[in-house]
Amino acid sequence: MDIETVGCTVTTAQFRSHLGEYLDVAQREPVTITNRGRGRAVLVSSEWFDRAYAALEDIEDIAAAQQARQDPTPRVTMDELLADLGLTRDDLHR
Repeated sequence: MDIETVGCTVTTAQFRSHLGEYLDVAQREPVTITNRGRGRAVLVSSEWFDRAYAALEDIEDIAAAQQARQDPTPRVTMDELLADLGLTRDDLHR
């Protein structure tokens, strides 16, 4: 699988020779590391990674919600759930 290039692109040799520089660059933009002309890895800041990971989780949650809506199994109403838990709607606002 080829990695689509974004941001800065360097060879593994360049990356090894200038590690500190590319760590700094990765704070601003992704650094694609290539070997023999093929993308091997992408270095990103921890903040970028956290945002991307959260976005993937959101996509998974959306897909799961869409699938749940298509499930023909009877659903529990909010009032039924609250009754099962021994709560009222007023308890939600406390």
